[in-house]
Amino acid sequence: MEDVMEDRPPASPAQQRQQQQRGSPAPTPSAQAQQRQQQLQRAIAAPTPCTAVEKFLMEQVGELQVKVDHIIRLLQSKHTHTGTEFISLPMLPLGSVADLDSFDAKLQADSNFRNKVIEKLSISGGKNIKETVWRVCAKLFKQELATKLNWCGRGQKMGLKARPIHHVILGAVLANPAAPSTEAEADAAIKNWLRLSGDRNGGRQRRNL
Repeated sequence: MEDVMEDRPPASPAQQRQQQQRGSPAPTPSAQAQQRQQQLQRAIAAPTPCTAVEKFLMEQVGELQVKVDHIIRLLQSKHTHTGTEFISLPMLPLGSVADLDSFDAKLQADSNFRNKVIEKLSISGGKNIKETVWRVCAKLFKQELATKLNWCGRGQKMGLKARPIHHVILGAVLANPAAPSTEAEADAAIKNWLRLSGDRNGGRQRRNL
């Protein structure tokens, strides 16, 4: 009796892999561990979407880490150089023109004191140049004094640009590694802080009454 060969469709790629796997030895435990490690690495490397809250938290953690690194460097400098320890500044924030004149005189006469003030203010933090300037200036000036200042001293106000305290602000702001900037960018932010000093703490609302 004549054998009749049935026409069968060719095996699919998946079936071919299964046939090959039947004839191949089972993976060893070490090979399985390596496969799992590779899968884990691919999962970690794969980009995953994050929510706005998660993105905000990651930015805050990054800023905190940079600030901690900066403090560590300052503390290391304290142990290797005399005169760089942090100091207490009970006179800050300054509240009057007389306080500002006295503080400027000390900055001008004592470079060691000036450097300590810069180091103290340099850990104010800030994720950008504007926020850094805002934090540093808020530690230096009360609002009642800030409203009496502007950049060049026009009108009835005193200028900040030529005062020793201006160089302290620049030194502290430019020392923030989280917000690298130029002197021109820092000065522009200082000008804005002074210009808006009257609007803070409800100042704008009081003027609109």
